[in-house]
Amino acid sequence: MADWPNQKLGNKTLLQYADTPNMDRLACLGRSGRLITVPDGFHPGSEVANMSVMGYDLSKVYEGRGVLEAANIGIDL
Repeated sequence: MADWPNQKLGNKTLLQYADTPNMDRLACLGRSGRLITVPDGFHPGSEVANMSVMGYDLSKVYEGRGVLEAANIGIDL
């Protein structure tokens, strides 16, 4: 959501200038923090992070990206 300041908008970015009551409310009610989606010992790939977020125990089920890609195109292993 980043942008360059615009002189015509009082040196505000488009987002700073925009009327965003819903985003402002979410920001006020929300929390920020750090979520570790890649467990220790695993490479930081999207398949690892996505499976981790979905609750899979990667030490038991993760066999590498190739297995997921094969399943995606219908190859039985």
